Amino acid sequence: MFEDANPAASLQRRLYRWLLVGGSRRLLSGTFVLGSMVLLAAAIHTGVVTVGYSSSIRSWLSSGVTSGLLTLVTVSLSINQLVLSRVFAPVDELDDRFDGMLSLKRRLETHADAAVAPNDPSALLSMVGRTLGDRAEALPEDGDVGDLRERVRSYGDDSASIEEGASTTAVLESVLGDDYASNYTRTRELRRTDDHPPDTEERLEGVQELLRVVALVRQYLKTIAIQQQLARLSRLVAYTGFLALLTTALLTFVYESSSGAVVPEPWLPWLVTLGFGVLLSPLALLVSYVVRAATIARYTVAVGPLVPPEETVGSGSTSH
Repeated sequence: MFEDANPAASLQRRLYRWLLVGGSRRLLSGTFVLGSMVLLAAAIHTGVVTVGYSSSIRSWLSSGVTSGLLTLVTVSLSINQLVLSRVFAPVDELDDRFDGMLSLKRRLETHADAAVAPNDPSALLSMVGRTLGDRAEALPEDGDVGDLRERVRSYGDDSASIEEGASTTAVLESVLGDDYASNYTRTRELRRTDDHPPDTEERLEGVQELLRVVALVRQYLKTIAIQQQLARLSRLVAYTGFLALLTTALLTFVYESSSGAVVPEPWLPWLVTLGFGVLLSPLALLVSYVVRAATIARYTVAVGPLVPPEETVGSGSTSH
């Protein structure tokens, strides 16, 4: 996933992945806010933006900024309602979800010859990867099956190498590509077009079934990851939105009138710059978390082996 033979292109894709999915959302938000504060400070220093007694800061704070912050708070409440709507369900629906996940784990336990599949997402995916690699290792090394053997073994090793205790988002990121779909389709093709010995056919069937498990685990982890991200976003926007509204009120009170302020004029650039950073925090958090959730949703739309080319990770259309 996101790999390229060209080192420069590979670095670009890793950076792209980090910005959209893997990177800390708080770090990205903080970097965006800090960069914006530096730009504002430079604009004030060069005279492009004025914050003196006669500036329009007071009217700007009391009108557009306040309404914008209230809109963000409303968005936060809407996100919270969306998350809650997915959490609450009738007992029979919750029972179906429980049985579905238990059935998936039993299927994996059968293929992995394990007593019980782990609960931790990283350990679960690691078990899938190890089992997939073992099944691929047992395939013949020659011909078309040999090519599939190497591809599936590499994919299984990558899945098994996920760090133990990794976050749900990190686990999902490791299987965000479309390799499982191409391997699944190739396995079906070999099974339907070629005659294989019974043992090879059985192993191919096992590989195909494990790739199906990967597809289902992806969708399950996607649901959990997006719900977690939206719940965290709702909480952070509520916190920072309150601080931003309080900052707006305080900055408005600082400017007594168009002819003076309650603090010395040399302090105004520092106060306005700091206040601007606080005001921008809810928006920065909203953008960073929504981008991650949207990226995850985009690259996990297909449940089965059907991946639109414009939504293939690492394709030339990733900027669309």
